[in-house]
Formats: sequence, structure tokens, C-alpha cells
Amino acid sequence: SESIIISDIVGVAKPNPRIMQIALDELALEAKNCLYVGDQPYDVLCSKLAGMDCAWIAEDECKLPDLVPFNEDYRISKLSDLLSIL
Repeated sequence: SESIIISDIVGVAKPNPRIMQIALDELALEAKNCLYVGDQPYDVLCSKLAGMDCAWIAEDECKLPDLVPFNEDYRISKLSDLLSIL
């Protein structure tokens, strides 16, 4: 299954976790069973607020800004690194 959620259409955008919940509802999935993969600090914030684990695509020296009160569950440098997580 797939779902494409466009923030301008649904009227909500990251970091509001409601956008994640819309996708979860469309796919009939629970957040606790999902891994969100993103490359921006707001991806970490939004996914954690929604109750999902998060893989952040970032270099080791990158730090999340203070406005993100969570840590990523996994840090990867490229998408192929997901193979070792999954």
C-alpha cells in the first residue's frame, strides 16, 4: 500500500504530528509499528510526536537543534544503511 499526503491539501504540515496520523489512518497502520525515515530535524520531531521510531539521514557531526526534544532512534548516512536496521 502507499499513501501520498500533501500538506497544502490536508491543511497540516510538519512538525504537527497530525500529518503523520493522516497517513497512518489511510494505511491502517499503528505508529508503534512504523519507522519514519527523514533528512530534516523536523522529521525527527514530527515522527517522535506521532509515536514512530525515526531514522535520521545525517552525518555523525550533525546535531539536532534545541527545539527538537527527542533523539533519533537510528542515524544513517544513506538510504542503503536501512538494510542493517530492518
